[in-house]
Formats: sequence, structure tokens, C-alpha cells
Amino acid sequence: MSEPSPFDPVPDPVLGRLLREHLDAPDATAFVARVMAGGRFALPETPLHVLARWAPRGLAAALLALVVAGWLAVKANRSQPASSEEGLLPGPEVVLAAVIDGQ
Repeated sequence: MSEPSPFDPVPDPVLGRLLREHLDAPDATAFVARVMAGGRFALPETPLHVLARWAPRGLAAALLALVVAGWLAVKANRSQPASSEEGLLPGPEVVLAAVIDGQ
């Protein structure tokens, strides 16, 4: 005899017996609880779930970028000469002379 095909229209007696044993159980509540426990599966993630999962990483990356940008701005500002040396603001000699002449 050949191996039975999964597409055979003939009912499987072993599988039918097992199904009957489980479905005709006297404790229907326990059966429903087993089915419900076995049927729990992960729902597909929504975009909001993905954003909520990535939010802490995104905030940490933004904070790191802000710190690096601030550090670079301070470093660039220190490398430029002070405005009093460029003549934009009067130096201490000019301020002292103005005070002495004003008396």
C-alpha cells in the first residue's frame, strides 16, 4: 500500500480519534483555557510601537549630537581672536584714557 497523501479526501482515523478525545472532554472550561493559551501570538507592530521602541535611542543620539555641536562651537570660538584685538571693542588702554580725560 502507498503512503497516504495529505490531499486525500478520506478522513484520517487516528487524527479523528484524537480530535474527538479533546473536543468531547467533559471539562469544556479547561479546554477553552488551553485553546486560548495556545492561541496567543504576537500581533504585528504598529508604527507607534516601533517609534516607542526607538524613542530612547533617538533621544540619546540627539543629546549626543547636541553635546558634540556645542563642543565644536566652543572650540571654534576659542580659536578666533578676541574682539578687542580686532578693534571692535576698545582695549583697556583706551578705556583708561577715556576715564582720565573725562575728569
